[in-house]
Amino acid sequence: VQANGNGSFGAVYSPTVTSNSGALTLTAAAGNENILLVPTGTGNVDVSSRHIVQLADPTNSQDAATKAYVDSG
Repeated sequence: VQANGNGSFGAVYSPTVTSNSGALTLTAAAGNENILLVPTGTGNVDVSSRHIVQLADPTNSQDAATKAYVDSG
């Protein structure tokens, strides 16, 4: 971990990751890599009633879609 709190971690074994100074950014190492959110069992991805923003237009049948995209169809 750097003095500013930034760091690279091979694995984090904790139920929470918290930013003490604003937005928490998860960035793939390089290239065109995915970031996976994988709950276990019957778990869900919960965004605590917040908005998901900067969503691309869907290209696959199971992709999420914005309200604007759906309303335009």
